[in-house]
Amino acid sequence: MTRNLVWAGIVALLVIGGAVFWVTRDVQPKDYDPALARKRSRDLLERHAEVFAAWREQHPDRWPESWIELRGFSKTLPEYQHLALKGVIAPEVGTYKYSPPSPDGGPDQVIMGTTGTHPPVEPGAEGLDGSHVGYVLTHDLEVLALGAEEHRERTRRLFPGEQAD
Repeated sequence: MTRNLVWAGIVALLVIGGAVFWVTRDVQPKDYDPALARKRSRDLLERHAEVFAAWREQHPDRWPESWIELRGFSKTLPEYQHLALKGVIAPEVGTYKYSPPSPDGGPDQVIMGTTGTHPPVEPGAEGLDGSHVGYVLTHDLEVLALGAEEHRERTRRLFPGEQAD
């Protein structure tokens, strides 16, 4: 009996370790390109905007309670709109978090964002400026690029107690 528990524990550790490796293997690419990372973040949020728009067509009076509920809904859409479990992880800035909009928030209220911002890129590189940029998705499903200070202020609702003042 004890031997079986030891083997079960070893197998569980290998499975969990393999899952962690699989999910994080693309998080910090070796050939990190700041401009490409910004594009990936923008694309990630634009894809979410499409799925939210489809959700809102079918559920006009409510928002998903969680990202997991939105992900489950995405499986009913065409395959290119499916949201993957690692589909909220962006290199350098962390994990995008969703929170349903508050009733008094207005159309520009941020519903999806990260705690981090992308580091500066060389001014003029692919039309980007040389400052920190954080991407967010708003209640009206617009993807915005915000400077570091505005990003921190506008995403504060998503991360209570997690952001430094």
